[in-house]
Amino acid sequence: MAKLPLVQNPTDFLENFIQTTAQAKNRIWLQTMIYETGPEILKLEQALLAAAKNWTLDIRLSIDAVSKKYVHGHPHLLPQYDHSTRLHHHQVHSTTSNSLHLLKNAGVKIFTQHHPSGNFFPLLGRHHLKLYIIDDTAWVGGVNLTDGSLTNLDFLVKFNQPEIVKSLISIYENMCLNRLNTNISQKLTSHFTLLLDSGKFLDSIIYQQAIAMVQKAQQSILFVSQFYPDGSLLSSIIRKARQGVPTTILTSHRNSEVFHHPLYLSPYIISKIRLLNIPNIHIIHSSGHVHAKYLSIDGRESLFGSHNFTLTTEMLGTKEIAIHSTDPSLIKQFRSFFQFKNINLLYCSNLRYITPCR
Repeated sequence: MAKLPLVQNPTDFLENFIQTTAQAKNRIWLQTMIYETGPEILKLEQALLAAAKNWTLDIRLSIDAVSKKYVHGHPHLLPQYDHSTRLHHHQVHSTTSNSLHLLKNAGVKIFTQHHPSGNFFPLLGRHHLKLYIIDDTAWVGGVNLTDGSLTNLDFLVKFNQPEIVKSLISIYENMCLNRLNTNISQKLTSHFTLLLDSGKFLDSIIYQQAIAMVQKAQQSILFVSQFYPDGSLLSSIIRKARQGVPTTILTSHRNSEVFHHPLYLSPYIISKIRLLNIPNIHIIHSSGHVHAKYLSIDGRESLFGSHNFTLTTEMLGTKEIAIHSTDPSLIKQFRSFFQFKNINLLYCSNLRYITPCR
């Protein structure tokens, strides 16, 4: 009998995934946007090397090409002129490259997704999905395979329901064959719907689903992302807040790079200005980096996955995955997850920053 979906934080996920590799019989598949070898990810690599000794196992590791533009989770799209910084970046990428070479020699199939035509803007068209599968168990969420990702406020949801995992296996297979060319909205069970953005410019069904959910809100809205909401989604949130719907926006520490990096600064400033003097909206800045992507409406339906719920993602033509859920047991887990982290509006007394919009 299938167990209920399980919300796992990044460290619990990695530990569980590594343990499960030892019992794998058919497949070990991993999809991440960023991959970087470090002491914790090295444990995963050792587990994959051990599993690869069983030549009947199909082991795949899919990484987006833009991973080479990141160091410790931070984008570095421009040339580095500081010698020590440039040397450090080279060492990080070299260590990761050597690890991938060892995995490939051991029989792990390495896929590089998204090949940008040039270096002008490599974020265009990237694969932002995070999807991990071992046999008939799958994880969906926002966690990249780097040591730094393990310290973020983030999660993955573990599924072993056959009807859900079967569809996720199909998504992974088509991704490896470069067949994710159309958006997907697929009803999996009475409580779960799979959403996939194929990476078309300004055509995100996940973003549109988020807007539709907010427009139905009557009691509460909880928006969790490393970015402020923007575009039409922010317009819908503001409209509902003005109608009296209590709204919480949980995001990263004020000093987080996402609020100061040139790549993100303009959307942040625009959203911040739009949120000024809006009643019923509370912006909570966590004491650390928020990487979770979660939207909850009235405590009855939720949306989660790899999408940051921003218009910027739509404009970049990013491939994304999300799950829409009305499952009461899963929503209850999310409620406990966020309360435990002291980031629910009702349990935020220990937060370093609690900032109502004024």
